[in-house]
Amino acid sequence: MADKPTQRNIPRVGQTTAAQQRPTDGPPESNGTSTSETPVLVTRRRVLVGGAVLLAAGAAGGAGAMYLAHQGGQGITPPGGKPAPGGSAGPGGTGGSGFPAASGDQGPGDTPSDGPEATEEPIEVAPVAGSDRVARENRLHGSKRWELPLTGKGDADAYASDVSVAAGDHFRIHVNSPAATATITAYRLGWYGGAGARPVERWKNVAVSPQPSETTDPVTGMVRVNWAPAVTVTVPDSWVSGLYIAVVEPSGGAPQYCSFVVREATPTAPILMLSAATTHNAYNPWGGKSLYPGSSSGAPTVRGDAGAVVVSFDRPESQYRGAGLVLRWEYPFVRWMESRGYDVAYAADLDLDRHPEIIKGRKLILLVGHPEYWSIPMRAMLEAAIAAGTNVASFAGNEIYWRVRFEDHPGGVYRSVTCYRRADLDPLAASDPEHATVEWRNPPSAKPESLVLGQMYGHIVLKPGDFVCSAPDHWLFAGTGMAAGDSIPRLVGQEYDAFWREFAPPGTQVLSTSKVDSNLTRTYGVYGPFPSNDPSAVTANATIYTAPSGATVFAAGTIAWSWGLDDWGNHEYKGYKTPTDARVGTMTANVLNRLGK
Repeated sequence: MADKPTQRNIPRVGQTTAAQQRPTDGPPESNGTSTSETPVLVTRRRVLVGGAVLLAAGAAGGAGAMYLAHQGGQGITPPGGKPAPGGSAGPGGTGGSGFPAASGDQGPGDTPSDGPEATEEPIEVAPVAGSDRVARENRLHGSKRWELPLTGKGDADAYASDVSVAAGDHFRIHVNSPAATATITAYRLGWYGGAGARPVERWKNVAVSPQPSETTDPVTGMVRVNWAPAVTVTVPDSWVSGLYIAVVEPSGGAPQYCSFVVREATPTAPILMLSAATTHNAYNPWGGKSLYPGSSSGAPTVRGDAGAVVVSFDRPESQYRGAGLVLRWEYPFVRWMESRGYDVAYAADLDLDRHPEIIKGRKLILLVGHPEYWSIPMRAMLEAAIAAGTNVASFAGNEIYWRVRFEDHPGGVYRSVTCYRRADLDPLAASDPEHATVEWRNPPSAKPESLVLGQMYGHIVLKPGDFVCSAPDHWLFAGTGMAAGDSIPRLVGQEYDAFWREFAPPGTQVLSTSKVDSNLTRTYGVYGPFPSNDPSAVTANATIYTAPSGATVFAAGTIAWSWGLDDWGNHEYKGYKTPTDARVGTMTANVLNRLGK
């Protein structure tokens, strides 16, 4: 992100760098009810996450444990008991100058009024598994009750016990609140006629309570909590793969978000979008520590400043009302894509490491927004997919920049992200240099990201730049009407990528050459002169190449691409707003239609 307090290296493979200064089934009980069996009416507007079947332990007012069931209570196991008995147009239809404008109110905070008179949304039956499931899912009724103001904080904190889940998986939602009870509603994010989300499950009167304070490792700075679960969820088959958000509404208090991903149990959809959960965790400053000293506080860590070198998923998100950066960079892309009916599935980026089967049979893998932090297995699986003929499209910037590890910390191997940023600090650098957590492009194991994507990280911008066409005859620009030199306003930011021929796969073609107002004093100006092949005017690029396998790899080279597709949320940076533009939709459809079918 552009406001990160960092100084980056010039992209010279093999160059040693200075220290980075990035400075349950059964009848409803009086204290809790499941609302999935019939359409229901909720008493307040904001509701939370959840899973499919679930167990809510603890009851309000000190009563015994309460058990909430989902549609007959499949998979619900009370403590000490037995399981309960069973129980827009077509894809990319742009055709000409662009795509139909998104309809409906899309800004945060446009929600119905609070109060007991508010009406609950009905929870509809989801479409069965099969082709075009997301398109069928989006024909159901959505709701805008999920939308909260993106600034401020509610009277609860919450986190999920897993980043991504699939049908049959169990996970928990942990809630800390001074309230006695809360309503939790799980929403799937999508288009839904412009409403933007659909409720899939709701749990009322869930017992919550104040939880223990966080612990902070004095050496690494890792902040984590160990809160009791408010609900335990067994993911049902009816939860369609997607980005999910839970709204936790404490009784008498303001609501808060919690986000997670539902992936396919069996890969079916030809397109797979990876949510950048690893990067979102790196930027999360909840509890006073992120991987960035500028957004951290408290005692110095092994880095010598307040920044952490390990961040945990066992804590809430502090940004975007608890949802994290998924709403900033990825959600507008999801809205656009699902409004066009694309057959798509979703997973977290770290699933490339722990669930590599997610790429099986895919035609296209999508990176969106800001996928900056990658482990060695994550990158290896992406490279293997390309080598096997799977196409990749990166509608993103600053991808695969920092090498990270998932280590066995409290909470589990995949519940934290390790990144020392400096080889002299990383205890593995001497004995296992391949796993040193530094930039991918730098020693002790220099493998620049451009070898995968065709381009590599350039700079942070001082203000968003215009996206300028330089290859108008390429199929990317078909239907846009763009000629060489034509531009799309303020699409390049907050960070961007650039093309360096000596570090790119053979045959890489530059599709856009955009002058940008870069913050050079925080990048090249610190570490030396420009590379000899860098244009005299600092530029951002979009690129494309064909791998020996026949796979196509497209890279847009800008974090802000999704902002040009859909205007939900705040698209301003440094006082400059990136507008939606029909040509961005046309180019996106050209990529998805060509590479994802």
